[in-house]
Amino acid sequence: MALRLGDYAEGGWYFIAGCKACGRETALEPAELLARPGRGRVHRGMRVEDLEPLLRCRECRSRTARIEPVARTRKQGFVGGMI
Repeated sequence: MALRLGDYAEGGWYFIAGCKACGRETALEPAELLARPGRGRVHRGMRVEDLEPLLRCRECRSRTARIEPVARTRKQGFVGGMI
């Protein structure tokens, strides 16, 4: 089962969105996508594949986007010990 946009927003993920036409990339926060006013088409139950055609590149204005979900990793200061 694929994760939904609401799952990504709650789970500590972010997206790398890239334009297939010109190659521009940017980072997107799932919570910010859900909080944008006037975006009735974007909802918590959407899959990432359904979100791709709704994005438009700021450089070339193309609607050919790809989205890659990236998990934020937790940093662990020290692992190990004395032998």
